[in-house]
Amino acid sequence: MSATSDYLEGKIIDHLFRTGTLAKPAALYFALFIAAPSDAGGGTEVSGGGYARVAVPPTDANFAAASLSGGVTVTSNSGAITYPAPNASWGTVTHFGVFDAASAGNLLFHAALTASKVIANGDPAPSWQPGQFAMTLNYQSDWLEAQLVNLLFRTAAFAKPTGLYYGLLTTAVTDAGTGGVECSGGSYARVNMPPLDANYAAPTTGNGVTSNVGAVTFPSPSAAWGSVVEFAIYDANVAGNLVAHATFPSAKNVNSGDLAPSIAAGAFSWTVA
Repeated sequence: MSATSDYLEGKIIDHLFRTGTLAKPAALYFALFIAAPSDAGGGTEVSGGGYARVAVPPTDANFAAASLSGGVTVTSNSGAITYPAPNASWGTVTHFGVFDAASAGNLLFHAALTASKVIANGDPAPSWQPGQFAMTLNYQSDWLEAQLVNLLFRTAAFAKPTGLYYGLLTTAVTDAGTGGVECSGGSYARVNMPPLDANYAAPTTGNGVTSNVGAVTFPSPSAAWGSVVEFAIYDANVAGNLVAHATFPSAKNVNSGDLAPSIAAGAFSWTVA
């Protein structure tokens, strides 16, 4: 399982909630480390002895389609990822990283190897066998996780949402977007808070969290909406794909003539880690 870098956390938040976008990388460059990188980067990458990062373009041929495993979304390499044969010692390799460039660039993911490996002069070319690299995403929505797999690892694009529509539910929705009962009637409507810097906070360096800058205020109910237990964010005003969802701390009965229901500024918080 790989950790997401601070850089990529911020880019995902920009793409979904703020003004910026996350472009599909031209290639993913797999690097080896003898001292661990962190989410902020750093670490000590192997150098010399014929070492070079290995480029794997994000295509359907190179990475498996997103699949669910244990409630999270996973992709893995379809073919071997093979480094040059070492012509000098590389040291004890303990971690790997995935970058967006052949040198320097931005760290996207990193993780410790299952077991450290001493790589000496004349050893066979180190290789990830098919399926050995597994990337796991768990961001509240199966649809969203699959879109990010497509954008970062596979051929398809993931267009920035043009709107983010908040809905209120009387029964909880699942990560798959099923099972939730949305309010209806009585002047109920979803509320659009589109992805803009003015609407969502910039992620604080190192934490990959954003929140709503202003209140999300629904219409005043002209009839009872029922007992509201959860809110969800969709990419359309009606139906659409589930982007995120969260349960309220306690259920709230919304009756005819009540004040307009509202999610206070900062009450919605979304984390990428």
